[in-house]
Amino acid sequence: MAKTSQHGCAWWLVIGWWWRPIVWLIKRFEKKLDAYIEDDDEITFHNADGSVMTLKQTREILEEHERQRVKYEAEQEELKNTYSKMGVAVSLVSEHAVASDALEIANELCKARVRKDAVPERVILDWRPLTKGGKVPKCVLKTTTVWDRSNGDSVIVHAGYLADIEPYTAEVHIWTDGSLDSYKIRVVEGRMQVVSEEGE
Repeated sequence: MAKTSQHGCAWWLVIGWWWRPIVWLIKRFEKKLDAYIEDDDEITFHNADGSVMTLKQTREILEEHERQRVKYEAEQEELKNTYSKMGVAVSLVSEHAVASDALEIANELCKARVRKDAVPERVILDWRPLTKGGKVPKCVLKTTTVWDRSNGDSVIVHAGYLADIEPYTAEVHIWTDGSLDSYKIRVVEGRMQVVSEEGE
């Protein structure tokens, strides 16, 4: 990679851009799935007006969600194959490699103090679509790596990658004792550097 110079999962769902490629999977159901009630190990889905969905309605929604998930995964595989043929270093991408980059960015640039042997809860890879002209975009891959600690703290790293699978942009969010520190990182003069920082 380039040289470097009480929340939990619910929180990071709304921070950053990792969810953008999959939000379309559920957006059409946002109005329908207004709330759910867990009762005796059964989940009842409700419409926006409060009426209970029938079993058929619930099944149809879940089946549609599954179809969209499968479609998205197929599109991701197709993009990987296309990019590989176009010279993108697809073979260098793995969850382990992405997590390693994220760890280096978080620790060296943001003093996150994530243990080197810490295993992230999630590593999300999102291959970006070709340009309208069918060319390789500047950002071919967006990733999110999340470490959740037992005390409720979290470290979240969003990164963007070039065609050579070098990270060139990142956002890091560090929750410590209920306080949030956020960093924006860009390549400046050939090195990943913090360009802005916000803290509570």
